[in-house]
Amino acid sequence: MRLICAGLVLAGCYQPTDTGDGPGITAPSELFPPDAPVDAGPPPLCGGSDPSPLSRLAVTVRTTPVGGTFAPRNVGAIWIERADGSFVRTLERWARVRGRWLLRFNASSQGNIVDAITSATLTSHKTHEVSWDLRDAEGCEIEAGDYQVVFELTDRNAAGESLAIPFTKDTAPVSLAPAETRTFHDLSIELN
Repeated sequence: MRLICAGLVLAGCYQPTDTGDGPGITAPSELFPPDAPVDAGPPPLCGGSDPSPLSRLAVTVRTTPVGGTFAPRNVGAIWIERADGSFVRTLERWARVRGRWLLRFNASSQGNIVDAITSATLTSHKTHEVSWDLRDAEGCEIEAGDYQVVFELTDRNAAGESLAIPFTKDTAPVSLAPAETRTFHDLSIELN
C-alpha cells in the first residue's frame, strides 16, 4: 500500500480507503475542515439600521456632443456622491485611454469602478440607462441623507461638461426630471 501526499509542503498524508463502493481516498477531517455555510442573504447594513423601504435608483440620460475634436466619439461617467462631494459609487464609465480626461470623475472616485458598468470610448452618443442598488463601493447600504448623481462627458483631450443632480434618500420615493443642458438630455432619476 502506498501513501498519497498533497503538495510539496507536507501538511499531512493519508492512505487510500475502501468505502465499499470501490477504492477511494478520504482525507482526514483535521486536515480539511468542512466548508462554512453560505449566507445567501443581502449584505448587512454597515452603519446601523435604516428604516427606508427604498432599494433602487434608476438613472436615464441621453448625451450629445460637447464640440471637441474627436466627436462623435466620447468618454463619460455617471456616479454617486454624498452632498459634500465625497465619492459613493460609480454607476457607469465608458472610457479607456481617454478616461484621463474625465477630470471630475477621476478626482472624486480615484478611478474606482467596482461593480460599475464599464466600456471603451463610445463611437457615438446614446441614451444611458443605469440602475443602482443603493450600496456604496464597499457593498454597504447607504444611509438616509443627501446625495447627488453626477454626469461627466468629454469628446476632446481636455475637460468636458459635468452636471450634478441632488436627491435625498429618505422613506418616500423620488422622481426627478431635471432641466436639460447642452450635453445632457432626457434626464430622469427615479428613487423607489
